[in-house]
Amino acid sequence: MTDLFHSDAPAVPFRGVHLDLKGLVPTFSRLLELLEVFHELRFQAVLVEWEDCFPWRCNERLRAPHAYTTEQVARFARRCEELELEIIPLVQALGHSENVLRLPEYEALREVPNRTDVFHPLNPQSPELVAAMVQDVIELLPQVKRFHLGGDEVYTLGKHPASEAFVQEQGIAALYLRQLEPSLKMLESRDVRPLLWHDEIVQWAPDQISAIADRVDLVVWGYTGDPRDNATYHYRLPHVEKLHALGCRLWAATAYKGADGPAANLPLTRDRAQATQGWAELTPRFQLQGVFATAWSRYASGRIQVSPVDGALDSLVNTALILYNGCAPAEGLDACLSLLDGIGEGEAFRQIREILQRLTYHADRGWGWVRQLEEQIVNLELEPDRASSGIEETILDLFDGDIRACELAGKDLENFLQDKVVSPLPHYYQACHLEPLKMARERLLNHNILNSCAALAAS
Repeated sequence: MTDLFHSDAPAVPFRGVHLDLKGLVPTFSRLLELLEVFHELRFQAVLVEWEDCFPWRCNERLRAPHAYTTEQVARFARRCEELELEIIPLVQALGHSENVLRLPEYEALREVPNRTDVFHPLNPQSPELVAAMVQDVIELLPQVKRFHLGGDEVYTLGKHPASEAFVQEQGIAALYLRQLEPSLKMLESRDVRPLLWHDEIVQWAPDQISAIADRVDLVVWGYTGDPRDNATYHYRLPHVEKLHALGCRLWAATAYKGADGPAANLPLTRDRAQATQGWAELTPRFQLQGVFATAWSRYASGRIQVSPVDGALDSLVNTALILYNGCAPAEGLDACLSLLDGIGEGEAFRQIREILQRLTYHADRGWGWVRQLEEQIVNLELEPDRASSGIEETILDLFDGDIRACELAGKDLENFLQDKVVSPLPHYYQACHLEPLKMARERLLNHNILNSCAALAAS
């Protein structure tokens, strides 16, 4: 197993792996097991996006029912230290703040009243609340050396009437920093280096970027495609070159899972590897501080859960090997499976992969039948003189078979995850794939044309 990590000098000197606790939250015992996996894969840091799983003190309503206890977080920290895994906490300081802004007591802190994703920085309580959350984490994890404040995808920043006037006078960068300043100062006073995602800051004027280059590290995130390809949008090479030329200390973030569609059950390993390979090759050119292997469990706090970690371990191993060796193993994913066997994870991985493949296959087929039935409804509405051939009944039978297969795969998934993911999250996961198919079936059967076709078939 260890021979797979064969480079004398790792291609990426510092390698971090992401725990996104917005969804599919590991049971505490599984959380500790995952640390062992990360250690075996030569990762040196864990980027922990706590979300509602932290034992918040500033407002206990921010905790989910399944939040880890103070004692568990302390034990987690001790085990990380024993395994030489640096903890880098992530608290969303501006955008992706649904877990906070959903609460009625924080409605006044929203940039847009009917949206819960972005803070309104000009309300003094907004930066104060984030600073209190950062303080909570620092008090429980006083050993941290780096702290990620998020800051990406703040699409509605500047939309509040007061913010709009502020931006016209002082600019969007000043509004952005108005929200972060108390947290930045707190971290600086403790000699903790702040990290921020790059995608908003890269749009600022050069002098505005240079002004914060000494204060924060920027993490350039790009999960699909080679960053040297101009089609890669916010992380294409000219953006990285711009930030580097302005003196920014840079990291990169790839993804080993959770970036292949908001309902994907399994990662597209080839796409995951392509982005990882690109960042590994660009590391020396831009003197990247390190690369994070992110693992999104939801696209946003209020969206459905995506891609269980246990079904993405082959992609995680492949990502780790690329970051360490500078290339994927010559034997491909077979080598990754052998490594998983060597650390006792192979059998379980194969089991959940097969379950998720079944769930994906039958759900996709189910939606294909929905489309065919909807097309047939329109066809018969446009040409009512054409007699139905009875194909509707055939499609419905096939559709029902795939719904039953989805239901079975969902139950198998729940059983597999019962000791690995906190309840009831496995049930929610499978239900979000199964129930929409049932809803679509009911809706279609209520249509007059399918009703009449079904009645003719029955007679």
